[in-house]
Amino acid sequence: MDSRCGTHPGWQVHNKRREKPCEPCRVARNGYQRWRYAGYAEPAQPRAAPESKRAIGARYRAGDGFVELSRLFGRHPQTIKKIVVDQGIALRRHATRGRRTNARCLDSEQRGEMAARYRNGWSVRELARAYRVSYGTAHNALTSMGVRLRRQGSGT
Repeated sequence: MDSRCGTHPGWQVHNKRREKPCEPCRVARNGYQRWRYAGYAEPAQPRAAPESKRAIGARYRAGDGFVELSRLFGRHPQTIKKIVVDQGIALRRHATRGRRTNARCLDSEQRGEMAARYRNGWSVRELARAYRVSYGTAHNALTSMGVRLRRQGSGT
């Protein structure tokens, strides 16, 4: 045992010697850490007032997105989304901005059209491009409709 045991420097001595620190040093180290980092914890934000929740709902209905509302009201976008959902407002779909859409965007009517076009000679890649989905999504849509697929590269 060192003369500094029971203090943070005592814990440092144990640590430097690669020893397991004694109980008084561990307690002192924990106390030091709590004191050292006490001022760095960010306080939780107060709950949003009912008036601001109504304003968030009204602006979302008017067309503002979660990011704009989060900047305007000083809240995280997920918090804004939760406020909107709690008010029972239906969420808008994301704009795809030219990207391919998700598989769930193909409804049964589109899958039926896709199957008919495939039977008329379209390739899976052409269908994927036409419906703005990935090759795998087009493939899965065709197989879910019970279409027997041609081998790749076999032409028609």
